[in-house]
Amino acid sequence: MQDIDRIRHFNRFYTAHMGLYSADFLGAGLSVMALRVFYEIAIGDGRSARSIAQELGLDEGYVSRLVKGFEGRGWLERVASEQDARRKEIRLTKDGQGAFNTFVAKSRTETERRLNGANPRVVAAALTQAEAALIPVDPATVVLRDMLPGDAGWLIERNAETYVSEYGHTIDIEHVVGAVVLNYMQHRDPATHRAYIAADPLRRLGSVFLEPGEASGVCKLRVFFVDPSARGLGLGRRLIEACIAGARDIGYTRMELMTIDTLKPARRVYAQNDFVIEQSSPIQLAGKAVNEEKWARSL
Repeated sequence: MQDIDRIRHFNRFYTAHMGLYSADFLGAGLSVMALRVFYEIAIGDGRSARSIAQELGLDEGYVSRLVKGFEGRGWLERVASEQDARRKEIRLTKDGQGAFNTFVAKSRTETERRLNGANPRVVAAALTQAEAALIPVDPATVVLRDMLPGDAGWLIERNAETYVSEYGHTIDIEHVVGAVVLNYMQHRDPATHRAYIAADPLRRLGSVFLEPGEASGVCKLRVFFVDPSARGLGLGRRLIEACIAGARDIGYTRMELMTIDTLKPARRVYAQNDFVIEQSSPIQLAGKAVNEEKWARSL
């Protein structure tokens, strides 16, 4: 229960710290919830009180009373729906748009003031991480991109955490992964290397690297990783297919990779993409006895 209580504590802290209990937020004579309803009307395209109430989980009568109050201020008007003339939609008037613009500007200023000198970028990054933890991954929003600043550190951190928590390795695995990532960063060349990072608008979700092998025409697949939160969504397949396509584009004719027998999710993806095991030998890796395997396929 400690984690749950910590979340509850933050909720109380944040609502008080940001002044969200105020009945006169931003000097509008309205509560935060009332302003939120007004915000939904402003950004929507002909919303109804019912749809807003359902989306926000509010009583429909409460929302209807707020809407009437906004109409009384001259901020809203009701117009016939273009799709159904029998249905009335709520839209901002010119005065309502002006009020909305004022509230947005005041909200930004008030938020900055209440940060009390804290770095907005640090706070925003932490809140984005919290949002990502609460929102399931939507595969349709995931893109495969090249590396950006911060990706290398994330790869080392998440790989190490996963190897330790799921596969029982020691912290020494962080050095192993770090050496592979650092080697790629030091030697990468657009003519021979590729990096694919799977990410959605909120978070990084996976990776795979492509680099030259020891023999002519041979490449190596490295740092294949899918975050546990994104497994079962087909991201592993997308990453491997992108890596294979990149290798063919460069002109490689054979792809090799090294893995260990305990990484069953990754091994399934390799097998599904026509890789076969060519060698296997026992080793000690970061405090655990495993079988190291060489997989390969022709391109």
